[in-house]
Parts: sequence; structure tokens; C-alpha cells
Amino acid sequence: MQTIIEDQHVTPRKRNTSSGLRGKAELIRKEIKPISQGTASQWHFLKHSLNPDYAPVVQASFVKKVGTFEQKLNTLSEQLVQSNQAPFFLGLLYFFLILWSGFLMQPVFLDSLTRTWLPMEEISQLEPQTMDIRSYASYQGDQSLSFFDFQEIDPNRFTAMKITEYRVKPGDTISDIALEHGLNMDTILSFNNIPDVRLMQVGQLLRIPNRDGLRYTVRSGDSLESIARANGTTVNALLDANNLSTDVLNVGTSLFIPNARMSQLDLAFAIGDVFTYPTVGRLTSGFGFRPDPFTGQRRFHNGLDFANAIGTPIRASMAGRVVHIESQIGNYGKFIILQHARGYQTLYAHLDSFAVSVGQYVSQGQLIGRMGNTGRSTGPHLHFSIIENGNFVDPRRFLR
Repeated sequence: MQTIIEDQHVTPRKRNTSSGLRGKAELIRKEIKPISQGTASQWHFLKHSLNPDYAPVVQASFVKKVGTFEQKLNTLSEQLVQSNQAPFFLGLLYFFLILWSGFLMQPVFLDSLTRTWLPMEEISQLEPQTMDIRSYASYQGDQSLSFFDFQEIDPNRFTAMKITEYRVKPGDTISDIALEHGLNMDTILSFNNIPDVRLMQVGQLLRIPNRDGLRYTVRSGDSLESIARANGTTVNALLDANNLSTDVLNVGTSLFIPNARMSQLDLAFAIGDVFTYPTVGRLTSGFGFRPDPFTGQRRFHNGLDFANAIGTPIRASMAGRVVHIESQIGNYGKFIILQHARGYQTLYAHLDSFAVSVGQYVSQGQLIGRMGNTGRSTGPHLHFSIIENGNFVDPRRFLR
């Protein structure tokens, strides 16, 4: 069978040049024609026309506008030169050009303006350490922070400690020395390992740090992290203050903990402000050996005797807890023992009456009993003793 196909005349379909890839190419070709006549350049932009990255198209538009602006700028420059007003108008034009470029690169521009417009006298007042910290932070990627965000940084937290020396003069007190060097008393006490200010002597050489803090001796199990956490500081601050290059610690190593403070109790012990006189009266016998008032033999007296009338108030020399109350026929008669912090105890003997009970917590200066003449006594008085870790010590070392 032979099939004959007759010629068919089909009307050609009109091409829609407004859409599709070729349409977009035509639009871009018209847009960039004044800039570049090369087909490679045209197809470079065509290839990116459907890409989410629209930078090439924006770049083409920007170059076109800059080219037009350049032509106008050249024309205006020729006119200004002929009119002898070039310096003024060129300066004005330069200003607007900088301002215009600033809006194109706003973050960099604003940051440069901030640094440029900062008064020179204000820059000169900044400590070099602060400038170094600001530069370091910027280098680490904190460019989003403004210049003035670094003004509140304390450079002492990130610098090594410096030490000067001071020789104690007659009439010096620890508070005067601390005030003279702008430090807390506990800083000087701790740094020089002074457990009691009354042990200081004229001519003694003190080491004075340039910042507040405490001296600390590393113990077994310590780490920089645990020491920092216990003293409210950071590992970096410890590394910098002690000029350490590693966080490995050796037992017995002495560290300086910046901005740390003594507890109120530790400071009170150091400045001799822990125990107060328990009563008022006349001191009739001191601490140490003396003739026994009954036998005349030389015996050791483990406290102080204060004589006064029966019923005179007896008060707690230091805050603590009542751990013992007893009434003896001889020896101490009616007496009370208080337990205090750091292994200290106080004993109050020959009382007439009690004002507290066992287990009760008492504050410093609280009434605990009244003076009497009970036990082995020659008259109304208070026998007062201080016991340190089980040993009787001279109360006059602590009383104020």
C-alpha cells in the first residue's frame, strides 16, 4: 500500500521573546550593551540570570551607573577648572563621594567613622593595657562590638601581678599601710602570711602586690578550675595573674587569687578582733605560773581572773554553741564551755547562775550567766580561759 502525504501548510507560531531563557538574555543584552560589546561578557551574565546569587547582575548595573557618573564628573571637572572654583567644589564633591560609598559599605564605614572621630585626648587617656585588650578582642572576631564597649574592661584581670616592697615604720598599722597602697587589709595580710597583726615588727619588709587578692597554697586534689570556682574567679584570670603557661599544679605551689577576699572570721583572727572581754572588773591574776592562793605553791594558772560583784553579767566572748554546763563542788564551781569556729573553746568558771542551756547557739556579747563565788574561789570573780585545739593559750593574745 502506498501512502501519499500531501504538503501541509502550517502557519509558523510566533515566538514569545518576553519570557524564557532567550527573552531574559535579550533584556540583559540591552542592559549591558553600553558596557561591553563582547558576547562572552553577555553570556556570563545570562548564565547567572536565574541563579539565586544576583551579584553579577547588580554588579553590571552598578558599573553602568559608575560609568555614567564618571562621564558627568569629567564634564563637571572641566567646567570647574575653567571657572577657577575647582578646589571648593572638588572638596565638596569628595565629601559626598565618601558619604555615598559609606552607604554601600555601611558596617565598615560606620566603624571607620567611629575610630576617626574619637577625640585624640580621649584616646591618649586610655591605658595601653586597655588598648591591647581591645585589639586582642577585635582580632578574635569581636568586630561587632563598638569601640566604647571595651571601656569597662578591667585590664588588671588579664595582666601579670607586679610586686613592690614596703618597710614597716614606727606607728604603722595594717589599715594605714593598706590605705596608702589602695588595697584591702586582707590582701596584705594574706600575701605576707601574717596570721596576727600584733606579730608585725618595725623594720619588717612587706611585699605589696599591685592589686587585691589572696595568697593560696595548692593542696592535694586542687585544680585551677576548682580554685577559681571556690573563689569566684576564672581559670584565665589565675593563669594571667600568676604568669602560668599551663594549668598543671604542684602541691605546695603558692598562687595569687585576684580579687578574692578573706572571710570575716579569718580577717577578725588576723587583726585580733575575734574575742572580746567577757565581763567588766579588775584583773587579779594573769595567764601562767603563780603561787596557789590556798597552798602558796607555784602552780600554772590557765586563764585570767576578773574580780567584781556577784551578779555582774558574763557575756560570750565569741559567737558559738554551748557544749557543756556543769556545777562542781570544788575546782571551777559553776562553769560553761562554748565551742567556736576553727577549733577554739572558751571557759567561764565560778559563776553564780546560768542564762543559757546546752546546745544553744549564742552570739558574741550575749548574756550567758552571772559572776559568782562558787567552787575553789577566794572571792567573787570570773575565771576565763581560751582553748585552742585542746591547749590552753593566753587570752590576752586575742582579747580586744
